[in-house]
Amino acid sequence: MLLIDGVKYYLHEFKEERELESAVEEHVKDIFGEESIYFGKKKISSLPGIGSIPDGYAVTFWGTPRWYVVEVELSSHPIFEHIVPQINKFINGIKNDATKRELINYMDKEIRSQPIIDHLIKERFGEVYRFLSDLIYKSPTILIIVDEKTKVLDDVVSSIPVETKILEFKTFGREGVGLAVHAHLFNPMYAPTILKPKEKKPPCPRRALTQILEVVKLMKEGKSYSEACKTVAQKFNLKTQTTVRDACTRRLGVDTDKFIKLYEKGGLVPFLLNMFPNEKDLIDRIDP
Repeated sequence: MLLIDGVKYYLHEFKEERELESAVEEHVKDIFGEESIYFGKKKISSLPGIGSIPDGYAVTFWGTPRWYVVEVELSSHPIFEHIVPQINKFINGIKNDATKRELINYMDKEIRSQPIIDHLIKERFGEVYRFLSDLIYKSPTILIIVDEKTKVLDDVVSSIPVETKILEFKTFGREGVGLAVHAHLFNPMYAPTILKPKEKKPPCPRRALTQILEVVKLMKEGKSYSEACKTVAQKFNLKTQTTVRDACTRRLGVDTDKFIKLYEKGGLVPFLLNMFPNEKDLIDRIDP
């Protein structure tokens, strides 16, 4: 049980693996950090040449760049019989140069579809394809995300021939409400910045700005605000539009009507430039 400000939260038991996968996909930036990109199972399922399709890949850009092969598992499943053959197939498949190139091409295309991530890599590491080539030809880190860490899982990790880490991801539902109000408990793969008591939290993180710019881009292409939010939520593998709508309103200190009026009157881009002066190059791509 978790006790938060006197309110009780009880451990949720995941019935299906897909339910845990969805929770993980919704919080990939919290797991890997803002400077990362995640390729979920839905996106990679058609990628040929891999001996076994993992649940996801992640590439991180903070510190020393790394790439991860992600497997999401329930502790109630026969982990040793399932994970080891799955990972070994992938490791054997990725040894092939043609397979590496397929994976690099796929990631390069995905990164280019996200302007902020594309700009970040170019600014820090140079040409995207070269960055990915250097990275993917190095051994990945296997990350096993599980609802409960067990002794069996520790034994599994010791048998995998590449660096492997375990991330325990627990979910708690509020007493009397359930998962409609919930909390997740896990240790992220990066060191979060702890704000001192007198410091102010930044008004809008990079992830939210990315979503805002994607919404603006789609509205310029003719989509309504609601359609744009829905499309962006799907692109970021979010269960609902709530996170995207929150980025466009609460994080900017405006409501929906104000956001739409700013856009319609041509004041939204100047508004964003005023809020994010350090992101001028990125915002200018939306309205050069």
